[in-house]
Amino acid sequence: MARCTGWILDISIEQNRAVIWVKTTEGNILRLMDKYQPNFYVLPKDELVGEALFQMLSQEPIVTKVEWAQKFTDLFDIANHVTRRLISVYTKSTHALNTLIKRLDKDTRGSQLFDTDLSPVQQYLFKRLNIEPTSKVEAEYYENTFVLITMTNIEDDTYAPSPFSILYLDIHRDFDSNQISQIKARHQEEPFVLFEGDEETTFKKFYEYVVNKNPDILISAGDNYNGVYSNI
Repeated sequence: MARCTGWILDISIEQNRAVIWVKTTEGNILRLMDKYQPNFYVLPKDELVGEALFQMLSQEPIVTKVEWAQKFTDLFDIANHVTRRLISVYTKSTHALNTLIKRLDKDTRGSQLFDTDLSPVQQYLFKRLNIEPTSKVEAEYYENTFVLITMTNIEDDTYAPSPFSILYLDIHRDFDSNQISQIKARHQEEPFVLFEGDEETTFKKFYEYVVNKNPDILISAGDNYNGVYSNI
């Protein structure tokens, strides 16, 4: 096992696993992996059909776990301290989640589905990791596979500059040809650099600049069609 201290740079979901990018205090970028099982809730129309729906979901091959859960479903429930009995469903992957939701949308035994509008990254952040992006963390992982064991948030009240290097860019697209002709970029507090020419040349020069600066984050002001660069 190994440990590291750093900041969460980015998180992505690949079907049944989460990929967590951490910038360590030493300045290295670490790629950790964690298991991910998408979860949502079903409110049955009544108790009788709820039991049948529970049994049906329990036998689904794309479902890993089904359990009953008492949850608030809206602001009125919270105000009145009333919880509802929901079916909590865990699926094998994001594809399995989407497949099952489509089927349940047509199943009359379910009154309402909850947490289906959350993105996979939101699901992982809110329901499993419980740590905000860019937070300072301590992680323990298997050194040979980089599979995450635990990750805890480090509370730090002292002011410190952002550990992430940022590259700002602004893109100019020619209105007539719809080709990108200029890219204006700035790394951290350095002066702006302008890349221009035909689209292929502009992209090649900009790519080399990005590789050389190796930023953690890219921030774009978007396309500009009127020839005036937007402020960054």
